[in-house]
Amino acid sequence: MRIGCIYALADPKTSEVRYIGKTIRKPEFRLKIHIAAATNGSNLYVHRWIRKINTSPQLIIIESTPENELDDAERHWIFIMKMIGYRLTNLTYGGEGGKLAEETRIKISTSNRGKKRSDESRARMSAGARTRKPMTKETRQKISTTQLGKTLSKAHRMKISMALRGRKFSAEHRANLTKSKRNVSDETRRKMSIAARNMSNETRAKMSAAAYNMTKEHRAKLSEVARNRDPALVQETIARLAAINRGRKHTDEARENMRLAQLRINEQKRQIRRDNFSVLSLLYYGKVQIYQISHHQ
Repeated sequence: MRIGCIYALADPKTSEVRYIGKTIRKPEFRLKIHIAAATNGSNLYVHRWIRKINTSPQLIIIESTPENELDDAERHWIFIMKMIGYRLTNLTYGGEGGKLAEETRIKISTSNRGKKRSDESRARMSAGARTRKPMTKETRQKISTTQLGKTLSKAHRMKISMALRGRKFSAEHRANLTKSKRNVSDETRRKMSIAARNMSNETRAKMSAAAYNMTKEHRAKLSEVARNRDPALVQETIARLAAINRGRKHTDEARENMRLAQLRINEQKRQIRRDNFSVLSLLYYGKVQIYQISHHQ
């Protein structure tokens, strides 16, 4: 069976990952295809991003895996990167796509060769992208269902753990993450609350065990992160929460529910910190393959 790979496209200036993909071809060839599509006016989000940065992105090999496992691996890495907070240009959660017939590839290549879109055409494409219908509830449910029950192997968790070591978010990145969390709708908050209350005892037991089994090295890293937090952001958050809760009175039952909910949230945070990491810090150790070619090749 052929071996393929999961790759990331990153901005060469900031090293921020913006796209996750899969391929069974040579990495250099896959990168050339992306650049050619961007140069020929492809309207895919990833290709519009490549045109915007006006240079070749870095192609980073994340994982090599058998061809029949590529779809699951792609979905996994897209999920991880989005959870961490990367602004991926992937429009779906991955796993789609397939091999086009040779005749189809030739037709597509021929029709796009040398094509230049007019300003009017570009304006229509831009307007269409802005007015695109949001994802339906049914589609969201299907995506959610595909992620249920998935567990990461020890090898996978170790790769993720190694990837995040030594990585530090910039002040701007932390501010953007904080801003995105503040804009959660009331409906989403309600769904999150219901999901937390309906968590199975088995899941809670796993999360609790994971928290207690944290290594000393991990605890030390978490402590260091807490010490390096931006004091201004911390004070701003405290002031905002104080303003929201000022004058509010809770019943004894509500206080108990809040206490239990906070315990569950703390356990979830510990689990996420242990299991979910990115690959970018491997760049600092030279442990990943990086490909980059001229934007005009």
